[in-house]
Amino acid sequence: MGTIQINIASMIAWIIIGAIAGALAAAFMRGWRMGMFLSIVLGLIGAFIGGLIFTALHIQLPAALSTPLPITLADIIVAFVGAVIVIFIASLLYRRGL
Repeated sequence: MGTIQINIASMIAWIIIGAIAGALAAAFMRGWRMGMFLSIVLGLIGAFIGGLIFTALHIQLPAALSTPLPITLADIIVAFVGAVIVIFIASLLYRRGL
């Protein structure tokens, strides 16, 4: 059975990526105002969803967007796309009263 190693620096980086992606997605999807916590949560969920979508569709971002830093522009783009999808689905459910 494999083990999961949690690196504090990586966790902090993903929280920052989640916050950036969530805030950008909320700004992109007009009318959605949310607090920092919800932005981080939606950004993290978006990063997961975006990663699944980009992997399933074999979408690769240019190597220039990946840097040796823990936070890359490519990660933010993938998380942003996923967060927009999550907010869109949430808005559909909210409008229907679910």
